[in-house]
Amino acid sequence: MARDEGATHDLPTIAGLWTGADITEQHALGLEPNEPAFAAIRQRLSAATGIPPGSPSADVIGATYRLLADAPSLLVTATLDDALGVPERPNVPGTTRERPNWSIALPAPLETLEVTPLALRIAGALAR
Repeated sequence: MARDEGATHDLPTIAGLWTGADITEQHALGLEPNEPAFAAIRQRLSAATGIPPGSPSADVIGATYRLLADAPSLLVTATLDDALGVPERPNVPGTTRERPNWSIALPAPLETLEVTPLALRIAGALAR
């Protein structure tokens, strides 16, 4: 929930942030993630959404997009990674050969998005 005008490919996905998978991957890659900052963001995300720590990532993803839909923004979009609950981010800064940046497949075909429960929750939140 950084103060930002939008998301970038270099940020963790909501699932990666919420579950700690992003920090775990950074450690496995030999990087030094800012764990106190990640913990603070998770705490703020929990407080803002009302979703307690340890809850399923789909719950916090859906609640996050409901909050975003209420923002006074002209445009709010969802990422495919969030719509499918993907914990890996598309690109990890500081890596070149350590991981398959830009080539991590989504866990489901795009054709299934229109029936995926989380994607439908996000679409419903953004449509209102």
